[in-house]
Amino acid sequence: MGRTIITKARFAEVQSDDATGQAPDNYASQIVKLIPIEIVGVYLGISNLIKGQDLVQWIIFLIILIITPFYLKKVANISDRIQIIIATISYIIWAISLGGPFENFLQPKLPPNFTVQTLGGILIMLYTLIVPIFYRPAKA
Repeated sequence: MGRTIITKARFAEVQSDDATGQAPDNYASQIVKLIPIEIVGVYLGISNLIKGQDLVQWIIFLIILIITPFYLKKVANISDRIQIIIATISYIIWAISLGGPFENFLQPKLPPNFTVQTLGGILIMLYTLIVPIFYRPAKA
């Protein structure tokens, strides 16, 4: 299974080129393909190793943010530029939900008893609900 979202038009094209058996992606498949889970996993692992070191956490967040579109294009073989942008935004939302350097940066701006992780969790849920409604994969 490739990482590029398969549309009905792309499915028809693939079927005429070679019968790979891929079907157009449904909602659940699109969500999975719009979350760069391996990128989020690397960020989670590294941020847990350097917990409490805000400057280093910011540097790691930014390095991974810069690497993400290149990784998605070259390693995950995603050709749709919009999908790459949305997946990169997804990385940002997941990073916020994990806390890290965002805690000291955003926490003072949030209401009492409302954590950065709560904000991130809400953003993830809204993202999961909204993105597939508005995202239209590029015609292959």
